[in-house]
Amino acid sequence: MVKILIISHFFPPLNRIGSLRPFSWAKYWSRMGHEICVLTTKKEFFDGNLNLKVNLDDLKKIKIKEVDYLPIQIFRGHKNQKKQKFEYNKSENLLYKVKNLIRALRKYIGSLFDIHDLWIFPAVHSALKIYKDWPYDVIVSSYGPQACHIIGGILKRILNVFWVADYRDLWYGNHYFPSKWPFSMIEKNIEFFFVKKADLITVISDPLKEKLISRFGNKVVTIENGFDDEELKNIENKEIFLKDGKIRLVYTGTIYPQKQDPSPLFEAINILKNLGVEIDKKVEVLFYGNNLGNLKELIEKYRVGNIVKTPGFVDRTASLHAQRSADALLFLEWEDSSIDGILTGKLFEYMFAGKPVLGIGVNSNTASGKLIENCGIGIALGRDSVRIAEILKKLINGQKINYSPVQECLNKYTRKALADKMLREIINRIE
Repeated sequence: MVKILIISHFFPPLNRIGSLRPFSWAKYWSRMGHEICVLTTKKEFFDGNLNLKVNLDDLKKIKIKEVDYLPIQIFRGHKNQKKQKFEYNKSENLLYKVKNLIRALRKYIGSLFDIHDLWIFPAVHSALKIYKDWPYDVIVSSYGPQACHIIGGILKRILNVFWVADYRDLWYGNHYFPSKWPFSMIEKNIEFFFVKKADLITVISDPLKEKLISRFGNKVVTIENGFDDEELKNIENKEIFLKDGKIRLVYTGTIYPQKQDPSPLFEAINILKNLGVEIDKKVEVLFYGNNLGNLKELIEKYRVGNIVKTPGFVDRTASLHAQRSADALLFLEWEDSSIDGILTGKLFEYMFAGKPVLGIGVNSNTASGKLIENCGIGIALGRDSVRIAEILKKLINGQKINYSPVQECLNKYTRKALADKMLREIINRIE
């Protein structure tokens, strides 16, 4: 039996995809008979929706320590929002102004400032108190934010406990917020100072693994993202769309402008329009999410507003329902030639939805393209709008498109299998 402390800002009930990876470790490791404690932030209204549904029986087996870290009350919303509506809106608006300013700055300074940095010292203090009563054998920290690895690095130096630094994304060289010189060098050195002490480094894809090996050596292994197929037990097998003969293409998640581009799909829709296809009566494209980048501008540009809809944010259950009710799922490649290996958790959700994936911007050489094609879950269509139009026409005509899931491949990417793989990597090194 191993005692494991997981350090993660993202954790249920925070309804963000980043919560699923550390929760799956805690869930399956505790089921394997190990003792788990999760050190996480006290969740604030600006972190996101707090409605991620998980099995309460699994949560009962896990110790969860939430650490408060905001020193200024004005940054908080009030629980009694009816009585404190004015104060809540005032604090919310102020905080979002601050966050937007920091976001703009991070285009230059990268990770050098994040509000969760305020969590570092309170979290270290709490982790040391936990250790006195419950001396854990292993620390697993989950990036991002960077605070998690800094906390792990400090605890490693104080306690000399086996430490795993897990990366869902890169810290230095991050594809969301790549810092500019000289800030990039400062960021690189801060990361190296803390993470060089890690006993094991895990990362979500082989291309990202190679980047970290070049800096930290051969203690880096790939533990991919995945999907917890147990979630499907709670999803009713029902159609949520009208039976009106329309083909539904579904996208769920975030769109990052200049990095993910649905334009080739919209061009394909217009190709079919020009060929006389009554596309508005045949196809509906649905983008679910509340952070869809420049999608509205693209819809107007390509004049596809009668076909492309934005239902807004839905909870996870509704999102999974939409995926399973779709005729095909849209995956937008991270289009940046300087980086490969971005395998988002969303792609693994799609793998288990039982519907073909249309990879827009995806080619056979990228990590996502290889995954889609090797697992037989869809087609890498690149930016070829003519080919995309051909696929749409096949769907409209009721013809089959490439979709033959390889069960062995799907089994490899269940959260349970990946939690087991990661634990074996840890135990082999401890022993």
